[in-house]
Amino acid sequence: EKGLYHRPANGPTGDGVDARSSNTQSIVSGMDVTPIDALKTCHGILFYFMSKLLNEGGPANQRLAENLVAACASSSDTKFLHSMYEHLLSTNQVETALRINSSSLETWLIKEKKDSSLLGRYYSFHD
Repeated sequence: EKGLYHRPANGPTGDGVDARSSNTQSIVSGMDVTPIDALKTCHGILFYFMSKLLNEGGPANQRLAENLVAACASSSDTKFLHSMYEHLLSTNQVETALRINSSSLETWLIKEKKDSSLLGRYYSFHD
């Protein structure tokens, strides 16, 4: 979980450079925290535990992971859903992503990913 909640304000070299004046993407604290920072952190926490459960195996963890994925997939927040789909694909959880039966996922695969192979695999799960 280290790095989920707080990231260093100094540059990567520890040189004391103010992160707001550099091109780093560090999360800031105090009065500089924006709503998008908070939203990204919340998404990051969910995705961290989703990946942890999916990767650890075992029947109990798999049930928890499936429940978490199902709860997240039922969200009406399109940006969150797209972030979740991207996260699952980028962490080699392609099969988990493609098992989600959602018109939002189908549309995202068609319009955003434009990957006929992934779309074909999605249809093989749901036809």
